[in-house]
Amino acid sequence: MNRQTTLFLGLAVVLVMAMFVLKAKLDEKSLPQLRKSPSISAISTEGLAKVPDAELLDRIYLECLRRMYAANKGFLAGPQVLSEPACHLWVIAMLEDRLRSDGFRSILRSDRQPGSTPLFPSLEQLRDAYRGLGQETPASIIQDALSRPDYGVDDQDPYARFNALYLKWVGTGTRPLRLAYAKQRLKTLFPAETSSP
Repeated sequence: MNRQTTLFLGLAVVLVMAMFVLKAKLDEKSLPQLRKSPSISAISTEGLAKVPDAELLDRIYLECLRRMYAANKGFLAGPQVLSEPACHLWVIAMLEDRLRSDGFRSILRSDRQPGSTPLFPSLEQLRDAYRGLGQETPASIIQDALSRPDYGVDDQDPYARFNALYLKWVGTGTRPLRLAYAKQRLKTLFPAETSSP
């Protein structure tokens, strides 16, 4: 191939790439928003008292989620947005199953990634939530995992022991414990919202 042919092919490749980039930008502008705030109806304390036990935790979770989206401060802002008991219930609902399935290493890597936008509450908040429910055993397991560094060796999970201890403690989940906690605090879970000035 002579020099002119090489130059021509190079320019053609650049032109084709530029067209793909331009098309992608135009398509990006025409796409609808992928994720918008969910439409969740507010519920009063009186309304919550009428919810059957089998649905109560799910309805509490939805009200927490509604308030978190309305505050628009991110998923780490639970302690500032929700009452203390509601925050404990919300954090556990958000993280317990995830921790059971993904393990400490996956969650800690996500929590410790600089510059990322958290899509879940933190493990520190989960630790505090369990303590709020009077459960020191899982809180201690989480604290021990938080204090252990991860040196990044892929075939050696430094949190394997903590995963096993947590799974043994949590079993199939803490739903009965959370339900009892919620029912005792039903009147204080969701104080009336104040509108921002």
